[in-house]
Amino acid sequence: MPLRSHRLPAVIVAGFLLAGTLFTAEADPAAAAAPVKVMQFNICGAICNHGKYGVVEHVRAKIVNFRPAIVTLNEVCAGQFSRLVSRLDGSGWEMKGVFRPQRHDGRCPGGGFGDAVLTAGSVGRREVLPMPNHGPEHRAVLCLRTSAGGGPVLACTLHLVTGRSAKGSREKYLQYAAAARALNARAGVGAVIVGGDFNLVPGQMGSMLKGGPFFDVDPQAAGTHGRKIDYVLFSRRHFSNPSGGPQASAYSDHRALLGQATRH
Repeated sequence: MPLRSHRLPAVIVAGFLLAGTLFTAEADPAAAAAPVKVMQFNICGAICNHGKYGVVEHVRAKIVNFRPAIVTLNEVCAGQFSRLVSRLDGSGWEMKGVFRPQRHDGRCPGGGFGDAVLTAGSVGRREVLPMPNHGPEHRAVLCLRTSAGGGPVLACTLHLVTGRSAKGSREKYLQYAAAARALNARAGVGAVIVGGDFNLVPGQMGSMLKGGPFFDVDPQAAGTHGRKIDYVLFSRRHFSNPSGGPQASAYSDHRALLGQATRH
């Protein structure tokens, strides 16, 4: 898949003074010049795949072929996450990471269903950034401290509600506002990469993208049901030269979004 280039001017964003040290992973100087590759994929693990493992082999093949530093996944069954990590072991591109359930789903073996972040680098501390939830689910931003492109990075994923009803739409925008505040603040003090299913089109992503501290690797392409709602975001202060694009998948109602950027 050719990666389309979208060069954007660097924007300096005022830093936020946060308590503690957010980024503690050790840098890898030898990897500093290499582009940081990221794959974001809502795998539809329960609704489309009923907790089965065919989608795991599909995701594994994409990872081994693309060799990303970071992978962010949505709609993952706990068993699918465990199987993926196990199948990547000894594959030539090993990755480890964290999984966080947002609800119980009877289609998933064991019931856990939610989001995951994987890294080819060091596995540091997990961080969960809260979002408001008005229903039975417990959605949040899941982050992992790791290393990518020669330095520490906070790698995160999120999946906002679809917001089809008036109540759901309000919940979605409240979730986005909370996630944007937390992630924008962290991008002011260290490198941040965010992949996720935002259920928002680019024109609704203003506080993070338009004049915000992030750029998207693929700002124009449609992704799901003719709308772009999946994103791979890099913090502008720490990355440049973005490129990327979606890949169709027979296993999901979403496309896998593959992108990359160069660390400053």
